[in-house]
Amino acid sequence: MARKRFAVFLVLLSVLTLTGVLLYGHAVRFAFSRPSGFYNEPFLLEIQAPSREVYYTLDGSEPDRTSLQYTKKKIPVGDASENENTLSAREDLDSYGQDHPEMIDTQIPEEKVDKCTVIKAVYYDAAGNKSETICASYFVGFQHKTGYGTTKVVSLATDPENLTDYDTGIFVRGRTYDELKEGWGDQAPGNYSNKGREWEREANFQYFGTDGKLLYETDCGIRIMGGWHRKTVIKSFNLYAREEYGGANEFDYDFWGTGYDPHKITLHSGSNDYYGKVQNMLISDLTRGLSYGTMHYELCLVFLNGEYWGIYNLTEKYDKTYISDTYHVKKRDVLSVKAGKLENGEEENFGLYEDAEAFVENADMTQEENYRRFQELFDEQSLLDLYAVEIYCGRNFDWPKGNIHLWRTVTEGGPGYADGKWRYLLYDMDSSGLTRGQLTLDTVQTAMDDSGFFRSLCRNETFRKKLGADILRIGREYLTGEKVSAYIDEYEAWLTEPMKTYFQRFFNSDETKFHERLESNRDFFNGRLEIMEKILAEHDMLP
Repeated sequence: MARKRFAVFLVLLSVLTLTGVLLYGHAVRFAFSRPSGFYNEPFLLEIQAPSREVYYTLDGSEPDRTSLQYTKKKIPVGDASENENTLSAREDLDSYGQDHPEMIDTQIPEEKVDKCTVIKAVYYDAAGNKSETICASYFVGFQHKTGYGTTKVVSLATDPENLTDYDTGIFVRGRTYDELKEGWGDQAPGNYSNKGREWEREANFQYFGTDGKLLYETDCGIRIMGGWHRKTVIKSFNLYAREEYGGANEFDYDFWGTGYDPHKITLHSGSNDYYGKVQNMLISDLTRGLSYGTMHYELCLVFLNGEYWGIYNLTEKYDKTYISDTYHVKKRDVLSVKAGKLENGEEENFGLYEDAEAFVENADMTQEENYRRFQELFDEQSLLDLYAVEIYCGRNFDWPKGNIHLWRTVTEGGPGYADGKWRYLLYDMDSSGLTRGQLTLDTVQTAMDDSGFFRSLCRNETFRKKLGADILRIGREYLTGEKVSAYIDEYEAWLTEPMKTYFQRFFNSDETKFHERLESNRDFFNGRLEIMEKILAEHDMLP
């Protein structure tokens, strides 16, 4: 009986502790008195902690005993936009800048940019142990600012040294630039060009709804992502969920209604499509359901250590988690290759890709047995759909010789997508193509010129006719001028106000180039089908 009473006591003690009630009083939760979010009026903030020794920072840095000490005096929180620009005032964030305005003509802002208050806090217990850091982002008075209230918002907060340190900062030219400048000139790679885990930094990620309320928060790792646009001011980020940061290897939030929790997500700046920021989303949304993988997108406004950093697409990352959840295959069985390099899987299996590519490129595809072997190695419809869309959209220069992403299961002969065939994933539609200047380009020819793999397949009449039929199907059913125009019209109406703030911040101008870019996209798709019919006839590809 005594044991039973003691067991009941332990259960009761556990319940009381979890609810914050102890036998001798109330537990003090470590928290800010107000949740992160958007507020119409300034307010006074308190920090609640089970200790009198509390420290905080307002610049994104990690607080310690050298930081501001909280003395129970309430902290005034108002519109931080009147604070001086810090990160956005730096001149070492790109390798193009004003010397190469033809690449991306961003300018240092002439006015103070919009800002939120980022506050981090820690406490020390009686034994001198430091607590975990808590972080909050407060947007005050934004109801009076242009471009807010219709898009979601992301606040990324990290120690400023993670971004700007000469040796280790991932956002600046830094030592890497200075060491390479003699050979490269002023377009030398900077610290932001470095890749890998050693160039990942811890950050706090907060995600707000259009109503200004916090939807999700976690600590994660951030890296700079992308190709040439790493050298620009408007950089993209990869975000990584890791146990060492936030306690889990997945983001515990369904950002796109896809039903799975991702391990990696991307904040994509638009890259080449930095004026319109629509092309990736447009093609993915209008061609979803074809036989290749597509990403989902969520437009949001990004604040970096409290400073407005523009309009981004929060999107999926083609990793083994995405492939496993999308195609219902085992993560450990996923092998993927991006731009000719192993992306997921074991190095020992990379030969499966090299052998398949080499076979198609070098075999005589006019021979029926070789064509059948191609169909055994690749999901033919996935390849046809991917190439049809890329060709129709005028993709060239960096496709198909690069920017090809495909995957398979290592094992063969399994059910469904676990059959070991190579399948394709659509990405990088923000690059060359889809604009008025590419309207008449013969991208069947440019693709054959750039890819021995594709050139070999085109020698097979059956393949040519299938591809031609697929290209026409894309133009007549998926990417019609009417559908594209309707999509862009809705997008333009939605984004015009946020674009005013974006263009003022990065280009010291109005949003005219936003409208011009979208009009160029419309013109391309309004005239592309007629052009493609002529191109297909010239290449004997009409069905």
